[in-house]
Amino acid sequence: MAAKEKSKDANGEVHLDSLRAAEAYGSGMRTTLRHNATAYGFSVSITAAFGLVSTTHAQSAFPLRVLLFAAGAGAAFILVEAVAALLFQRAPGSDAESVLLLEGAVDVLSILAAVGAAMGLTNIPGLVAWPATAFGATIAYLVVGGLDVLVARVLARGSKAS
Repeated sequence: MAAKEKSKDANGEVHLDSLRAAEAYGSGMRTTLRHNATAYGFSVSITAAFGLVSTTHAQSAFPLRVLLFAAGAGAAFILVEAVAALLFQRAPGSDAESVLLLEGAVDVLSILAAVGAAMGLTNIPGLVAWPATAFGATIAYLVVGGLDVLVARVLARGSKAS
């Protein structure tokens, strides 16, 4: 017997049953992840770039800490995306899970490329390091981030051919 889609309480108010509520929550989480992945990755990248340049030029600090911070932030995002993919099934006709997970992996690569560029550019002496670090991190993030769309299209074509 299929679960009811809606039920009414004693006051006559309509509520989704728990199964439909879980599906709605899962759909909302996937939508949030998909729509925020790129902005989140860029935020992590540019924040890490700022941390690198500020610690390099303000005091003696070990930039690997910032790289580890960025990698940890990216890993957390991927973990939530993977858990959501496992716990909440996709609606028929939506993107394949493998495409979405690879898009997330490309976001992590974008973060690491941006932070890596920032690590190198923070070695520029003086005030020029500040705009150069932000510029280089942004370029690296966007160039590697462009792979996201390419990977998704290649995988989508491959799954249609199967």
